[in-house]
Amino acid sequence: MLIDLIDISDIDKESPIPIYYQIKERMRALIEAGDLKPGMQVPSERELCDEYGVSRMTVRQAISELVKEGVLYRLRGKGTFVAEPKLDQPIMQLSSFSEDMHKRGMQAGAKTVDIKAVHEDISHVRRALRLEDEEPALKIERLRFADGVPMVFEVSYFSYRRFYALEKADLEHCSLYNILEQQFGAHPVSAKETLEAALADSYIASMLGIEEGAPVIMVIGVTYDEDDVPIEYVRSYYRGDRYKFYLELKR
Repeated sequence: MLIDLIDISDIDKESPIPIYYQIKERMRALIEAGDLKPGMQVPSERELCDEYGVSRMTVRQAISELVKEGVLYRLRGKGTFVAEPKLDQPIMQLSSFSEDMHKRGMQAGAKTVDIKAVHEDISHVRRALRLEDEEPALKIERLRFADGVPMVFEVSYFSYRRFYALEKADLEHCSLYNILEQQFGAHPVSAKETLEAALADSYIASMLGIEEGAPVIMVIGVTYDEDDVPIEYVRSYYRGDRYKFYLELKR
């Protein structure tokens, strides 16, 4: 039984470390070691209470924090289960979603949700892309998949005058970066990005297949070519339960 994996001797009730935290970290260790695998149901609150000899409130706090961190997830009426591990996303690396998934051995997919020329409420886009006043931009909304699972929702803007032909491009089967390079001679070589924690609104939630108000990581960036000319302004919404970003620093 799964409950047998949880060793009560690991819990020190005399320790200054809160008991709920010890339980939480013990369960995390079991998941990271592969003893509790993605999709497996974890013991119920009652079973954990009986095993550890602690209150239900203590167990509930441990489970709830793991759910908030995306390590576990709940299904109403069924129980609590181990979530799929989050993907590590390096910050100091410029690559397309397709390239990232290929490196991970995963199948990348895309669905074009909307593509159109826009004129209104894009002053911030014009500044980022250095467009003229009143110049239109090409707006592309795409949903990105990894092994068939929706992972990222992207809202991209381009100079319509320069990239209008993207309206006819096969964005669902070809890498956007490859299209930019091969069809337009635009080579993305650098980017400036900001990352923010955000909550999914109803539209983004419906795209990503998550609950409204669920955490997402919003990345806003501008991509540049070798002459430091902006190519793309993009807002990407990464599922908070499937992604974590990391940065390697050296001194």
